[in-house]
Amino acid sequence: MMGKWMMIHSWLAAVFILLVAFASTANPVSAQNTGGWKPDQRVPGYSSDTFTPVLVADQNRTVHAFASQWVDYGERQLVIVYRRWSLAGGWTKPVDILLPPAGEAQIQAAFLDSTGMIHVIFWAGSAQDAYIYYSKAAVVNADQGSAWSAPVAIGERAVEPVSASLSGDDQGNLIVIYNGNIDGAGVYEVHSKDSGITWSRSQPVFNSEDAGLMPYSLRL
Repeated sequence: MMGKWMMIHSWLAAVFILLVAFASTANPVSAQNTGGWKPDQRVPGYSSDTFTPVLVADQNRTVHAFASQWVDYGERQLVIVYRRWSLAGGWTKPVDILLPPAGEAQIQAAFLDSTGMIHVIFWAGSAQDAYIYYSKAAVVNADQGSAWSAPVAIGERAVEPVSASLSGDDQGNLIVIYNGNIDGAGVYEVHSKDSGITWSRSQPVFNSEDAGLMPYSLRL
């Protein structure tokens, strides 16, 4: 009987030693390194005070970038610039495409629909009187200022800090949400059922019930 227990003890000891040896040689648990991310580097052509670009990618592996950037037209003005990136050509030079009807133009969102039209929204005006504006252009001509439709004010009483979002579908429906102060501080929505030709009136989605509390980082 004693010999049997000695044999079991020796077997367990051997298993324990093997487990310790395996644990000491096995790689520690860590996140998989896929190698997909390259070291960060500055995008050429943007000035140091350029606002963070809004990016939209298409099925041809082209990235379309919209940013608010200060330019000098005799006086300093914040406008929307466009550029694109492709694997073969890299980044194109920024091109001014949209000027603010008033005040500064702060790009908020972009949406590329299935027909090849890019729709954008931006904030423009002053702290006392600002709107969410809308414009669109065919993606193939997006780098031509003349290709963009005249900006239309679609969201009234937009406020700062600015936050708005845009989305749509393949049936010509577009929807915009933004922070505003029409009937109190909150989130408001406007929508189009004909690819941006006509727009609804601004309607409340959420009211913060406190003028000092303004929704932010809105996403669709």
